[in-house]
Amino acid sequence: MDTTVYSMIGATLGIAAFLWKLRDLFKSYLHIDLSVEEDNYGHLSAKTVVQNKHLKIKNIDNAVLLIGPENEEPETTYNQLVKNLREDAKVCSSRGIAVNKYEETLYGEEGRMLIPLPFYYRERGLLEDEEVSCRVQIDTSRLNENSKYSVRFYLWGTGRVHRVTHDSFCFVQNKNL
Repeated sequence: MDTTVYSMIGATLGIAAFLWKLRDLFKSYLHIDLSVEEDNYGHLSAKTVVQNKHLKIKNIDNAVLLIGPENEEPETTYNQLVKNLREDAKVCSSRGIAVNKYEETLYGEEGRMLIPLPFYYRERGLLEDEEVSCRVQIDTSRLNENSKYSVRFYLWGTGRVHRVTHDSFCFVQNKNL
């Protein structure tokens, strides 16, 4: 083959790589993480982490934790929490959970909770190329003894597909038994 052909192939691949990186800059979103931990005193907390690995600033419009029985679908957990608020509050997909904003924690039966994380959308709002985290306490007085729970962290920004990640825990109040 002629060196011109190699040059053309190299140039084409270089342009394709540049366009891919440019697309990545505008289309990529935030990376999230969640971990539920218990301290030495038996207190449960959930630590959420949001990371923007790109140079373009990303917006955050809502962030919540949803806690419910481990064997229950998240939409069911959410709908049980909002059933007495308003009829149109019910959702049929996880996107609905991510976009609906509440000012205070919602509590329900069997340890269900929806915990708003205003740190992300009020204090931060916009995220540059950085990593931020937020830890919140889980009210164990509302949990059922010897029950397994799912915890989901939902994050949403206008014009983006929402993000969700999951962790779980088993609540045992008296471990000496």
